Amino acid sequence: MKKVKHKRPQDESFPVGKLVKKSLRPLVLAYYNAARRADDIADAQNLTREEKLAQLAETARAFHNKEAEGQFRAAADLGKLFGMENLANTLFLDLLTAFERDAENRQPEIWEQLIDYCKYSAAPVGRFMLAIHDENPSTYLPAETLCAALQIVNHIQDLKEDAVKLRRFYLPAEMMKRHGAENSDIYLSFMTPPLKKVVGEVLENVKGMLKDSEVLPSLISSFRLRAEVGVILSLTNSVVKRLEKGDVLAQRIRPSGWDWGQGLVQRLENGIVGKEKNCQDGKMNNIKRMVKKSGTSFFWSMRLLPAAQRNAMYTIYAFFRHIDDIVDGETDMDEKLELINAWREELDNIYDKKLPTTDIGRKIYKNCMRFKLPKEEFIKMIDSISMDLPNPVQAPTMEKFNQYCRGVAGVPGNLSLRIFGCTDQQIIEELATTLGAALQITNILRDVKEDAQAQRLYIPEEFLQKAGIKTRDPLSVVVDKNLAVAREALAKIAQEDYERAFEIIKRIDPKTARPVKAIAYIYKRYFDIMQNRGWEIISPKPRIGRISKLCLALKAFIGK
Repeated sequence: MKKVKHKRPQDESFPVGKLVKKSLRPLVLAYYNAARRADDIADAQNLTREEKLAQLAETARAFHNKEAEGQFRAAADLGKLFGMENLANTLFLDLLTAFERDAENRQPEIWEQLIDYCKYSAAPVGRFMLAIHDENPSTYLPAETLCAALQIVNHIQDLKEDAVKLRRFYLPAEMMKRHGAENSDIYLSFMTPPLKKVVGEVLENVKGMLKDSEVLPSLISSFRLRAEVGVILSLTNSVVKRLEKGDVLAQRIRPSGWDWGQGLVQRLENGIVGKEKNCQDGKMNNIKRMVKKSGTSFFWSMRLLPAAQRNAMYTIYAFFRHIDDIVDGETDMDEKLELINAWREELDNIYDKKLPTTDIGRKIYKNCMRFKLPKEEFIKMIDSISMDLPNPVQAPTMEKFNQYCRGVAGVPGNLSLRIFGCTDQQIIEELATTLGAALQITNILRDVKEDAQAQRLYIPEEFLQKAGIKTRDPLSVVVDKNLAVAREALAKIAQEDYERAFEIIKRIDPKTARPVKAIAYIYKRYFDIMQNRGWEIISPKPRIGRISKLCLALKAFIGK
């Protein structure tokens, strides 16, 4: 069997367990060594695709069997340190999934596919470090974001090397095409203007991810891990600045000695010493960043609200995202159900006026008291999101479809109207149900391809039948020539709901109506973009820039 050359921890651009306490260093190094050797297999120039996949399969077997020699010994040693029930099992195998993709040289088509790749290639490392330090799961989301940013920065640093040595391209094909760049541009000794635009857009996205990750040190209990994360954040920001100014095809850009020193000093001073001071603010900021990251349309429509209402809305949406992330997560079914039930108990605590146990729970408690938010709405939300358990929703009946829309979109609408100051119960229910359905159908029409990749199909059975679509397999449905007919029929429902919703909005107080109109305007813009280009087109997803979203929000708030 062919052997491959392996990197060492000291060869990496970023610290590998350098600040971790001594008792955990053997675990960190074992995980690193196993991952490094598997990664090197995927990157080996002397191996064919088939040989790489075979050796990666052998790596997985060595990890499971806990016995191996030679280049597979590292995986076996890791298997000995961790029982099969341990979190490390999933996290290591997720890495192997990423390396298998690398072996097959899959270029991402869109940005979201690159992020999905990072969920396997980078996120497991962050979760592993948090798990061995017994950190709270609230740290996972910002950690995954940071790890994805690090991974993408490495891709930019190695842009030419990956192309020349491995014929591997990580820049999304859609982004390259949009800017007029070609993969062949990467083989040059300098960046062409189109390629520079692609790299610039990627780095802008990375800067946003790093901004979203800044809350992570304040959420980490371990002093040493907090220090390491702080240093990594500082180093990565420095590298991004160097990448923006430099030419990655002309030279490999790495953090300098000055960057290292500055990272240590700044983070020791601000991220560690100041933890207690910043911790409380960090919790609310974490909720805010979660909203901004996961729902930019919602975020921009809420920016102009008074602080109390704005923070209440951020909390409601963070709760929604948290439940959704549980259902969409990679944990086993029993753990998902356990987490969902834990949130039902948390709601019982909130409404029994007992002390909530989570940061989001405490924020919900505060806002439930202030805005009189009913418990049953939160329960409806949980029930509707949980409809994807144990199996993803596929071609639901109209009854199930309406129930789903009421729970995942009508509930936020119901709670929002109460927060905005509406007191008419009939109007609250009517508007929440109608506008909620319009918004959710817009999401379904926009995300039909993405949902199919997750084996989900939210288009009701009735519409599929009328369109003459016989298959119910989501991936087959999205390539069916009659899908446009089903999408157009569903779009007519959304159009009617939008028209009805705007009529209902006229019946409520103008001040209360402003934030409702803001979110409706933004989603209606998405809907109009799709309708104008035709329902036979399902990708790329429609996009609205931040300035446009803010302008739409302003339009609602100035009463037009």
